[in-house]
Amino acid sequence: MGRMPKGAPEKQAMAWLLRTRTAVSRRWEAERLAMGDESRLAQAVATVKAALAGKLREFRERLGAACDAEPSLK
Repeated sequence: MGRMPKGAPEKQAMAWLLRTRTAVSRRWEAERLAMGDESRLAQAVATVKAALAGKLREFRERLGAACDAEPSLK
């Protein structure tokens, strides 16, 4: 993910997943996803949450379904 742009839809969806399903800090997330400043995470999470169509909605639904199907990730 380090080579992808900071605002890549894949990174935004992963930020949403981590924010909604884990207790890791925003700083940790921003560093691991190479998204720059941790303030980008709140913006990314809100963008993914509000997505009504397109890649972000698809990523959100697929990641959510994958986590729901894996008992250890609930």
